[in-house]
Amino acid sequence: KKEMKDGAWVPVPAPDPAEPKGAKAPSTSIGGARFEVARHELHMAIRSLPASTEFNILAFNHGATLWERRMRSANKENKDLAYRWMHDLKASGSAYVEGALRLAFRTAGAFSDDAEITSPLIDTLVVFSAGQPTDNSFPTHRPMEPADVLGHVADWNGPHGLVIHTVCFGESEFLQ
Repeated sequence: KKEMKDGAWVPVPAPDPAEPKGAKAPSTSIGGARFEVARHELHMAIRSLPASTEFNILAFNHGATLWERRMRSANKENKDLAYRWMHDLKASGSAYVEGALRLAFRTAGAFSDDAEITSPLIDTLVVFSAGQPTDNSFPTHRPMEPADVLGHVADWNGPHGLVIHTVCFGESEFLQ
């Protein structure tokens, strides 16, 4: 199949069977749903992982939960399972990113008392968030001081050197 683009016929790539039926990049305009954009971007990031990569997903709002108890290889079966898990996630209004990062560092082995673990089990974290950090109060939440959260992360990460990427869907000096 071909389509006209910039005055020339170009091939249209075949749809990726891993992409949910009808999935398109959601609008990032003011009217676009930020959570849907984040879910789509996470889907695309996972889809691009080579099978030799190990990954996990940690979702957070006023709490934090892992997709799996341990890292999983990025084979087709695990990617499909991750997509289904992500599809069932629902957005809520808080961003207890400190708790999520604490769980991520714990999962990485960074807080382990096991003398045999000399370096973390992972090397990279990617944080998707829509803004400023909040505490874990529920049903209401209070803002947290970004400097306090960043100080804790620096302490946790100091001896390990995990790379932390952030993807922000909103305005956030904190994630910069």
